[in-house]
Parts: sequence; C-alpha cells; structure tokens
Amino acid sequence: MTAYHEGTRTWDVIHGAAEQREITLLGCVPTGGKRTMFARVKSPDKQTVAATTAIIGAHVSGEEDAAFSAAGVSVEDLGLWAASSVFEGFLGAPGGKIDGTGSISVKPVAAQSVAVDGTEYRLMHTHTLPSFDQRKGGTVGRMRDTASVRAVPSEPFALSAALETASLVQDLIALATHRAAGVIRLRLEVAGTESVLPNGRPVPRRHADVLYSPAALGHHDAKAADHRRVFFT
Repeated sequence: MTAYHEGTRTWDVIHGAAEQREITLLGCVPTGGKRTMFARVKSPDKQTVAATTAIIGAHVSGEEDAAFSAAGVSVEDLGLWAASSVFEGFLGAPGGKIDGTGSISVKPVAAQSVAVDGTEYRLMHTHTLPSFDQRKGGTVGRMRDTASVRAVPSEPFALSAALETASLVQDLIALATHRAAGVIRLRLEVAGTESVLPNGRPVPRRHADVLYSPAALGHHDAKAADHRRVFFT
C-alpha cells in the first residue's frame, strides 16, 4: 500500500537490491523531504524515509509473511549460559612446575535440543578455523567459538514470530545472568530455497539477516559477565 499526504508518500514495504542481495524495508516512515513545485528548473522531488526493520537477503510482503523455515539467534553471554565450549586448554607442568609448553585444542560439541509447542530449539556451537594475525610487534593466533540457538518450527513462520523467538532467548539469558542480554545477530533461513547439486549434495537454504532495534543491542566483542553471577546454566 502507498499513502499520499500533501505530496509525501508512505510505503508499508519497500523492496530493493544491493550487492547482489534482496532487501526488504519494513515500517517505513518519512522523516523529511523537499518538493520542487514552481521551481525555476524542473527536477525530481526529494524524500527521506527511515525504516524500522530491514531484511537483507529476501523479499517479503510484510511482518506476517510466512517466508522463513528457521531462525538463528545469538545474544550476549549465551556461551556463558551454555556452560560448554569447543576449546580445551593444556599447560605443561611436570613436577608441578610450568615448563612453557601448552596447547589449545578444538573438539566439536554436540548440539542439544528441546521441543516446545511444535518448535525445536537447538543450542549449537560454531567455530572458525585457526589463523595467525601477523603484527609488527608480534603474532596472535585466533579462533572463535560462537554459541547460538536455532529455532525450527514445524511450519514456515513470519518475521514477527522470529522477533518473538529472539526476545524469548534474550529474556532467558537476562534471567540467568541478572542483566540485560543484547541481541548480537538474528539470521533467518528462507523457506523454499532448497536445492541439490548435480552430484546429489544438498545446497543450504538461503539466509537473510535482520537489522532492527531490539530491547537491548548486543556487542560481540564486549567483556562477558562474571561466571559467578550466572544463576543457572
């Protein structure tokens, strides 16, 4: 729907594309503009629109369009609540004396899942491969372990349901840590985008990232909460 008011247009949904990805803007509100009526040189009107939500990777008709098959949510301190990690550390200390040897190893952690009201919630870990950051003053070895919750309903769902899922995980971690837990990422899987390669291997569904303003915004590089302040894991 497009509404007109004194030359200003308001759209429920705006579709576009950038960098080879579909973009959907929702909750679009005009914030300014400039009309060119009776101008000396005829030129297009200018209008500025702000969007409350953006979906990067899919075109949908609105917040109630059941276009998604799964949602991945990452919030602050979720790894602390999970009480598990793919990392294991070892320090060499023969005879009780540290000799300078040691290692950090990676062992995949099995996903844990539970079904609630027809939706499967799965606690998952993903990690990056090891890399070395060469600096002028030294070398830093890097790996990252990220905990997330993947929600898979029995039927395709809409953006509004995905936002409720993110809030649910957010509230759980806030209760466990007794502090606000910000959303770091909300990534959706687009329904109906499954395909198979010629060799028979399945191709993952297309992903869509959601940009919005949650109750608390997460910072993935901020210091984690003290593990002694976690009420339950």
